[in-house]
Amino acid sequence: MDAVARDTEANVFAILALLHKGYSAKSIAKQFGVSRQTIHDITGGRTWTRLARPEGFAPRTNRKLTEARVQEIRALLAAGHPNTAIAPQFGVTRTTIHAIASGRTWRRISRK
Repeated sequence: MDAVARDTEANVFAILALLHKGYSAKSIAKQFGVSRQTIHDITGGRTWTRLARPEGFAPRTNRKLTEARVQEIRALLAAGHPNTAIAPQFGVTRTTIHAIASGRTWRRISRK
């Protein structure tokens, strides 16, 4: 059993807050001594479902980027917003934002 499963609601709220700030599941798992799967279970709403999520929190597992959202991301990047601020807003990882910015993904959408 992972530590969060037998730990406090405060730790789960802390995990959610760190995810909302853009920290990776890997770094949070290491900090709390749990598996990355535990972190993903929390964010995906498979565990600790009775806890309210922080305002503006977007679970990463239930979101899908659309062309319009990718264009929004590119506009935010062009305006100088950091990946760490954009990622939680769209429910994706910082790596996803970087991949969009570098053109590794969503190449078919023109860069304006």
